[in-house]
Amino acid sequence: MKQTVRIICIISALALLGAFLCSCGDRARTITGFGLNTVVSVTVFDGDEAALSDAMVLLGELERKLSRTVADSEIARANRSDGAPTELSADTAELLRLALSSSELSGGKFDVSVCPASSLWDFSAAEPVIPSSGALAEAVSRIGYEKISLSGNTLTLSGGAELDLGGIAKGYIADRMAEQLKDAGKERAIVNLGGNVVVFGGKADGSPFTVGIQKPFGASGETALTLCLSDGAVATSGTYERCFTRDGVLYHHILDPKTGMPADTGLSSVTVITGSSAEADALSTVCFLLGETEGMALIEERADTEAVFIREDGSLRLSSGLSRGNTFVTVQ
Repeated sequence: MKQTVRIICIISALALLGAFLCSCGDRARTITGFGLNTVVSVTVFDGDEAALSDAMVLLGELERKLSRTVADSEIARANRSDGAPTELSADTAELLRLALSSSELSGGKFDVSVCPASSLWDFSAAEPVIPSSGALAEAVSRIGYEKISLSGNTLTLSGGAELDLGGIAKGYIADRMAEQLKDAGKERAIVNLGGNVVVFGGKADGSPFTVGIQKPFGASGETALTLCLSDGAVATSGTYERCFTRDGVLYHHILDPKTGMPADTGLSSVTVITGSSAEADALSTVCFLLGETEGMALIEERADTEAVFIREDGSLRLSSGLSRGNTFVTVQ
């Protein structure tokens, strides 16, 4: 058996991904807000409100650097650079290196330069529009992570390339927020950025936090299975998160960079459990785009990493370090 993260799972279907059950003795303090176009919550069990506020401040600072939709962000400025070099902060350069590594790992299936295509889609619009074939062809011609040059903190984009860090930024920011809480002396906490979850310390009684994996297209609160995690990260990429249906066809936000269209891999979601939220965030998207066979092979090659693949028919496939009961997952 390959070495894996410590997951102790219980029979429970009470929690969505990112919703946790805490022991009665816990004195939890939680702050909730909105950022990165999602609901954000941070909970500590041995801290004060200042630590929570500081975590939310960090979230805002990083979003203002990394979001392509914030007009004066570093990413937005780079996308307007027309090929001129752009100086990045250490934070942005670090995340971009992680994103480029994921692009290379997937052979371009995951591509951080997908922005020309992703900007054509608006899945939250009242009447979403399917981009024309001509617009998509033009966008795809500008996609390719090889068009990105990062030397130190100096970024140069060529060939009309533009960046979209949406497939990894939430995970990176969740990691940074958790690190800040640890640096502040907090021993037990939960960071949840719209389902990108980092936990550490477990409950006061030594038991892990309970995490539910959402059943794709199920009712709110309906889980496909549950797991428990004391220390680590969980992230899911799924077709149900941002989508619309037109003439019986589902259009979702996980785009194939080779076509600019929603990827059709026979999967509804991929959940990755590992030590880093940034890695889990990127890997869940990479594995979805690779498809079940290649995606699972990638997971099996990586130590301390597990995954749950949910197919379009609702059936599940678990990585080799996991075994399934009726409604729960355990480590073999």
